[in-house]
Amino acid sequence: MIKQIFFPIPNNLKKQLNNITIFLKYHIKKFPSDYARAQSNLGHIYQDLAEVRDKENNAQNAINAYQKALEVYTVEKCPYNYAHTQNRLGNAYRCLAEVRDQEANAQNAVDAYQKALEIYTLDNYPLDYAMVQNNLGNAYIRLAEVRDRSSNVQNAIDSFQKSSRNIHVR
Repeated sequence: MIKQIFFPIPNNLKKQLNNITIFLKYHIKKFPSDYARAQSNLGHIYQDLAEVRDKENNAQNAINAYQKALEVYTVEKCPYNYAHTQNRLGNAYRCLAEVRDQEANAQNAVDAYQKALEIYTLDNYPLDYAMVQNNLGNAYIRLAEVRDRSSNVQNAIDSFQKSSRNIHVR
């Protein structure tokens, strides 16, 4: 059994958060790629945390962080990082769909994965393509639970088939 460790929250947390916010606002202007990387890493940490506690709040925090990273990681300037962050954003939306607004968040996950696939093509990034197709299939399954069951299940099947295409085990 995993024992959760909780650290006391300092009394001056609000001041510390304010200082971090000011720092990040400065950092985005002076060092945008570092800012985006920090936001993406923060999103990943929140995503991991969402799997063990306070899923709704931590998934939302992950989404917020990824969206901030995407202010810098654009398809024009940083296509690979853009696609990578879109994939992570899709994962966070899919996680949030488990606890809130399933239809809207599952659709947001589908949209994010489709944006990632604009960059992650089978020819250019076959492993990333397969990973995102698999994630897209899972998002379609989640969406099928609340609407258009037949078409979303078919979309999931198509995504899973694309995920396994041209991936050979040796």
